[in-house]
Amino acid sequence: MTEVSVLEVALYGEPIGTLTRLPGDQTLFAFHQDYIDDSEWSTLSLSFKDQSGELITEVRPTRTRAPPFFSNLLPEGALRDYLARKADVNPNREFFLLQILGRDLPGAIRITAAGGDPWPSEKSGLVSSGRGLPAKPCSDFHRRVCSSSFPPSWGQPVASRFRPKASAVPGS
Repeated sequence: MTEVSVLEVALYGEPIGTLTRLPGDQTLFAFHQDYIDDSEWSTLSLSFKDQSGELITEVRPTRTRAPPFFSNLLPEGALRDYLARKADVNPNREFFLLQILGRDLPGAIRITAAGGDPWPSEKSGLVSSGRGLPAKPCSDFHRRVCSSSFPPSWGQPVASRFRPKASAVPGS
């Protein structure tokens, strides 16, 4: 039987749709019916609105890459390659990149595994099958990335990283 994987897409913490990996490495995005029926839904992207401002609910499946809106949430270039290498994922297999990086996307978007578990558990023991699956559990991915050679200030809150030193302030 062919494996089908589902990721939950949330906007401002509210589930609004799913990304589904289908046979043939296709990815399909579909809005939840509750989101479609809500007349005051938050806008995910203007790319999901038609000329009259109505929600576009039929999104064409994509192959290997995620639908354009989701693809554009992912890092590009060397950073994408670095993170994909750390997770042992093919950088072109965007469904798996979204699974790995879904908690740390720009804006109010969060992508998690369907069923409420945001990451595969330590017990899942995902192993590389050469098809883009992570070689190790995702929590191990975060441990490996966070223990990499980032500048020490990256672990500090943003405000403290950019606060001027006492000696650099005029009049001190």
